[in-house]
Amino acid sequence: MIVITSHQKPDFDAVASMVAVQKLFPDSIVVIAGVPEENVAKFLNAFPQVFSFQSDDSFNPFDIDNAIVVDTQCLPSTGKFIELIQSDAYELHVYDHHPLKKHSGKKPAVFVHENVGATVTILIKRLIAEGINIRPEEATLMLLAIYEETGSFRYVSSTPDDLEAAAALLRFGADIALVADYFSQQLDLEHTRVLSQLLDSLEYIQIQSIKIYFVTASLNYFLPNVSFLLHKIRELENIGILFSFIEMAGKVYFIARSNHQFIDVGAIAEYFGGGGHPTAASAVLRDKPLAQIKDEVIAYLNAAVKKEYTASDIMSYPVKFITEDTSVEHAKQTMVKANFNTLPVLKQGKLAGIVTRKDLDKALFHQFANSPVKLYMNTDVVTIKSDTPLSEIREKFRENNIGRLPVVDEDVLRGIITRTDLFRILHDDYLSDRGGLRETSFRQYPFSKISHKQFDKVLPKEILSLLQTIGTLADDYGFQAYVVGGFVRDVLLGYKNFDIDIVVERDGIAFAQIIANHFSARYVVHQKFATAVVALPDGLHIDIATARLEYYASPGALPTIELASIKQDLARRDFSINAMAIKINASEFGSLIDFFNGQQDAKNKIIRVLHNLSFIEDPTRIFRAIRLEQRFGFHMDKNTENLIKNAVHTQMFDTIGFDRIRDELVSILNEPKPLNAIQRMYEFDELKCIDSSFQGKELKKDLFVRIEDTITWFQLSFLKKPFDRWIIYLMGMVARLSYHDVKRICSSLRIHTRHMKIIYQTFQHFHRIVHVLNRTMKKNSFLYRLLHDVPIEGLLYLMAYSNKEKVKENISYYLTHLADVVVSVNGNDIKSLGLPPSHYYKKILFFILMEKLDGTLKTRKDELQSLNKWVDAYKKKVIISG
Repeated sequence: MIVITSHQKPDFDAVASMVAVQKLFPDSIVVIAGVPEENVAKFLNAFPQVFSFQSDDSFNPFDIDNAIVVDTQCLPSTGKFIELIQSDAYELHVYDHHPLKKHSGKKPAVFVHENVGATVTILIKRLIAEGINIRPEEATLMLLAIYEETGSFRYVSSTPDDLEAAAALLRFGADIALVADYFSQQLDLEHTRVLSQLLDSLEYIQIQSIKIYFVTASLNYFLPNVSFLLHKIRELENIGILFSFIEMAGKVYFIARSNHQFIDVGAIAEYFGGGGHPTAASAVLRDKPLAQIKDEVIAYLNAAVKKEYTASDIMSYPVKFITEDTSVEHAKQTMVKANFNTLPVLKQGKLAGIVTRKDLDKALFHQFANSPVKLYMNTDVVTIKSDTPLSEIREKFRENNIGRLPVVDEDVLRGIITRTDLFRILHDDYLSDRGGLRETSFRQYPFSKISHKQFDKVLPKEILSLLQTIGTLADDYGFQAYVVGGFVRDVLLGYKNFDIDIVVERDGIAFAQIIANHFSARYVVHQKFATAVVALPDGLHIDIATARLEYYASPGALPTIELASIKQDLARRDFSINAMAIKINASEFGSLIDFFNGQQDAKNKIIRVLHNLSFIEDPTRIFRAIRLEQRFGFHMDKNTENLIKNAVHTQMFDTIGFDRIRDELVSILNEPKPLNAIQRMYEFDELKCIDSSFQGKELKKDLFVRIEDTITWFQLSFLKKPFDRWIIYLMGMVARLSYHDVKRICSSLRIHTRHMKIIYQTFQHFHRIVHVLNRTMKKNSFLYRLLHDVPIEGLLYLMAYSNKEKVKENISYYLTHLADVVVSVNGNDIKSLGLPPSHYYKKILFFILMEKLDGTLKTRKDELQSLNKWVDAYKKKVIISG
């Protein structure tokens, strides 16, 4: 285990540097020595879902393998486990920007020091160099560190590197307004007087549940830095939204600050001729009295603030529930399948209580498995209505210290809100997209937006227009529609992908019918899986599915389906990069839905499995993990690798049908460059699960390189011959096995008869053909007869397998000069010479082709003369034999 720490009572630079180092070493933990500074603690407490730290007494120090210390060279300042860090048992790394010090003690194995204003500046450069993404919250923390350490770039210790790091953090989404809020200036006498005047004028209005405060002041002179006074007022009065109107020297200075996602002060300032950001903005107005400007701003706010988030915007639905007569055992199974910790309990369709997994575990321990859950449920349930505003929802969670809030209207359970839902709507959305003055009444999700520019890079205009039309249909008919899965992943990565999978909340089959009717298209329904396929007139197919929850009755079994929300639908998927959606409703087109940090994993090139039982429930995901990893040049995180090893070790492939393994294997072998993926399968010893004959066999890497080169040559030769590339690579995989092993593997994988025939023919005649091909051919007809019955896949495999240049030359010559040669005469020509139709027609034409291949027939006239010869021979009853 790698431990990252710093000095006691860490400041912003210490904490930000620890966060940065953890991004360089993802498997590490961050340990806070002592208590952070007050402002630091305030910031961290605002984002509990983002930053995870441990105290120096909350873990076993003897689990440490290596230690990384940041923002200090003085090791005794690192707290309780300094003696452990200083021992020879641990490798020590140090990152610091302070002046170099001479001290005794353990010498770091790695010591990184630069003369910059902040330690985090050193680490930001490293993160950028390695292409590691920085989240907006992390960037804000790091920017706070730089501002604090450089005195907002006023200290002489400030360097160009600090400025460049700060600029980079802004590009990563750092909230500069939030940074400004954490720094204050000392008030002089004049500022104190004006502050007093502003405080005396303090008043507020309330629009829905949002309180908006106003202050005014009039001066007959200009006073610089008055915006600083707003920070003081907000701090003193605990105000989130503040508008100030200060008249100075004949002008009205309108300055506004907001920490609310629905009040975009930048938009307001722009309306009045100024500008700024959603959280901080200003404008200078002339020729209007202060009172009039204030009234106009209030009128603007009343007209523009349409709606605060309500429970219906952020709740999950439909809700998984049980009835009060459900047995404890069945309720526990339901929780495990759906991965829930609590479930609502209904009585005659009305909410009767809430039951937790902890309560059920206790009941099971006391052997009450068959008892009804009504005996163990909590009937004192805190609920909210669907129109409850976000501010009240926050208070409900805070006052009652609960993890979930059922949404109930007139005794009907409409949805449920989790603490995670609340955190996301409060913080992720607030930082990534302040949202401004929203006018939408549709359900909101706290994620970023895919721009038209991003779509245009990978989608033809026709596809984009199609999605927009489908989104408009969703609005018209009251559906929430999303494109999901690999399509979304590839849009973010910049890859073309026209496999469109659409998920709708409610009834996917009904929506498929709407789409089909609109486009005059055909559609096929799969009722069991609540899905449908729409075949558009231009040949494009669109898969439409109902948002659903899947659970597995046993490892490897096909999933059982239940209707669910988009969040639950995404949660059932395999990897984080495949668990994203893009909303296509016209009102929110392009909104990225990412509950599991798939976008960040895509940026960091990580394949991360969503659930620890994922490979147990569906072992074919192992193949998909490898395929995606190698296709995109990503790497699996350590946990995903370990879960794969465990699944292979416990032989989980025995629980699934080999036809599913075949399909995943074919997908890997059809990749443009499958060698690395095949190597990974060997690394995980995965192929032994297909057949024991693979165990202990090494990969013939040089053969796969030659197969790849051969396929590339064939494609560049512009030979218009279709072939299945995966068969060639599969033959490469079984090259070291016996013919009987190969037949058994093909049978186990249920390979199609046509494909098995290709493999069998190639291996049956392999040695004979290669032996004959390794010499100069005197006649083209002989080479043709030797090879024309060998499938194209077999020929390419033989070219790759053989190291003999003569073999390659002969096959190459056959493919490029002989394989497509045809004669101009046909059966009608034979019939015109008086020979009745018979099986001899085929033989005659074949003999003429052989003559043409050997160069004795040059023109159609030559072919007709030869034809006469063969027909005459038949008429004279000469036996024609091959």
